[in-house]
Amino acid sequence: KSQYSFIVELFKQADIKLIKKSNSKSGIGKVSIGSQIFYFINASMLNHLLLRKDMCHWSRGVQMRYNLNILEEWVRENGLMEEELMDGSVISMLHPMIQASKLLQMKKQSFHDAEEIISLCTCLNLLQIQKLVTMYTPSSGFEERVPIAIIRYIAKKNQSSKTDPTQLMVDVSYQFPVTFPFSYADVNYNDIKIPKSIQLSNNDLFSSIKIKIKID
Repeated sequence: KSQYSFIVELFKQADIKLIKKSNSKSGIGKVSIGSQIFYFINASMLNHLLLRKDMCHWSRGVQMRYNLNILEEWVRENGLMEEELMDGSVISMLHPMIQASKLLQMKKQSFHDAEEIISLCTCLNLLQIQKLVTMYTPSSGFEERVPIAIIRYIAKKNQSSKTDPTQLMVDVSYQFPVTFPFSYADVNYNDIKIPKSIQLSNNDLFSSIKIKIKID
């Protein structure tokens, strides 16, 4: 049984209608609950992997990819696959971890292999790729150790890169911004009866509304 099955069980108990509504562009806030949850899962898993040498192994890569497949299956079964968000799809939040699991399963013996890893892992920066390749532990009797020349090759690319992010760990505390769309109200402000105690006429109310809209 997957060690991340408890996450799926937690999602099953969640209000899927609320998650779907949060994905909708017509929702109250244009931010997806699903994307925030999946971002946190990805960030936590990737940070954990980057700090654990014993996790950087071919078999672990296979296991992690299987666990991620379970989460992807849950997304498809609940109709969240096609939902468009501000920052991409729900599944895209897991892309860095999916690519990291694939990296652990790829060959790492030649410069061509290194280039393939870099071209595939577009959601990981070069520092993260270098870290994973450096910590990689080959399967006993089946793989050779990663040549030091390959590690230096990736490190040199990282040092020469002027645009690639240099942050190793993922910010777990990051929160997606929430925007609230303006909704027009079918209200005739001239028909609103204002209590005299407020000391505000209908004309004053309408003027204050126009001013606020103009400022916003």
